[in-house]
Amino acid sequence: MTEEMETKRIYSSFEEIDRELEILDTERKLKYYRFKRNLEGLKTELSAERITTELFEEIQQRFMGLLKSIFTQRIIVLVIRSLFKWFK
Repeated sequence: MTEEMETKRIYSSFEEIDRELEILDTERKLKYYRFKRNLEGLKTELSAERITTELFEEIQQRFMGLLKSIFTQRIIVLVIRSLFKWFK
């Protein structure tokens, strides 16, 4: 239990009790709203569309990196062959 729950409060009027209940109700609603918002965010993060999109983007980036590497290697081979032909 928290310290707030252990502390006993003495109220001097029903209005004071009502005000405290309104504050507690508002806090409860705010916590529920935050929970709901976080749950919606989690649903969005774990959606099949988002996971598929991120996976596709990752594959695309790796493929492009591979193509650049192959292209660079091919250019180097062509340059070396040209140099050998030139020096013969």
